[in-house]
Amino acid sequence: MATLVERSTRIVMLPKLEGKRAPTVAAAFAEGIQRLPEELRKTLTVDRELEMAGHKSFTIATSVQVYSCDPRGPW
Repeated sequence: MATLVERSTRIVMLPKLEGKRAPTVAAAFAEGIQRLPEELRKTLTVDRELEMAGHKSFTIATSVQVYSCDPRGPW
């Protein structure tokens, strides 16, 4: 299971994952984020785990830009 949280409204989505491989995670995130209204689908911030190595395919599928957290900057 993955967690998607929309920051301003605090909408939480829990897409079910069939595995931890990057293409599977990107597809699950793309499906989940498409459920949000378009005005809430602007960016996605992810940690630097291997599961999000497919972030480019996610961006192509959804037009949502993906940003990675600074591993030493919890802010």
